[in-house]
Amino acid sequence: LKESGYQKNVSWGRVKSHHVFVKDFKRWLAQCRPGEQDVVFSAYPLIATNLLLGRYKKRLGYKLIIDVQDVWPESFSSVIPFLKKIPHNLLPFASKANQAYRYADGLVAVSQTYLDRAREINPNVPGEVVYIGADFPKLNTAVAKIFGDNKTRFFYLGTLSFSYDVETICKGVLKLLEKGENVELHIMGGGPDAEQLKQYEHASIKFYGYIPYAEMISIAKG
Repeated sequence: LKESGYQKNVSWGRVKSHHVFVKDFKRWLAQCRPGEQDVVFSAYPLIATNLLLGRYKKRLGYKLIIDVQDVWPESFSSVIPFLKKIPHNLLPFASKANQAYRYADGLVAVSQTYLDRAREINPNVPGEVVYIGADFPKLNTAVAKIFGDNKTRFFYLGTLSFSYDVETICKGVLKLLEKGENVELHIMGGGPDAEQLKQYEHASIKFYGYIPYAEMISIAKG
């Protein structure tokens, strides 16, 4: 599926990217045949993709489970604060959001608040809260890596992209090293900025890429 990408979360580039993606997604759905999908599990947002999935589900014969990871348009208030004063059902795009929720045959959400918002519109379908969190059994049983010295270590575990300013962390560690501090930075994960960030690779700035969860936790516990 085509998607033009964007550099900032709040940008015209993101609007364009969503438009390109939705247009191509509609093209793809239109060529699907009935029975190819039994269940579709779809993240929300986007509003538009879930509206499309809702409109096509009767023809294609699947059940639609919507995973509410954020609430649009309510979360727009983080960028436009005065929206907090407006009842959520009067916000721009609220009617489209409500229609997307109505299409769901089942709901999943990352918080009770988000689930309640969706069930306000669609109360009679199964719903479940699945919190974002850690795998505690693996977290607790991972054996801490023994480094065998008294360095101060920093660990970054996650995506290497424009959403997180890992470059500044790398520069900060280099500054500390220049001042004679006994420090080390361990970066675990990958993403679109990985190759650019590797210019900072150093004996004390280590890149691991994607590694198994248990190994990652073991290093971070060390």
